Amino acid sequence: MAGHPKERVVTDEVHQNQILRELYLKELRTQKLYTQYHVNPLRKSYSGL
Repeated sequence: MAGHPKERVVTDEVHQNQILRELYLKELRTQKLYTQYHVNPLRKSYSGL
């Protein structure tokens, strides 16, 4: 099937919006915010001034 595109072309705006919504929700599920911060004990601090 050399003449057919790999992905189906969607002309319906409602269907395209649904696909984009699912894509955004999937991206939000996979993103993780890094919140475990720590202080390097070997670094000199400015608190001794």
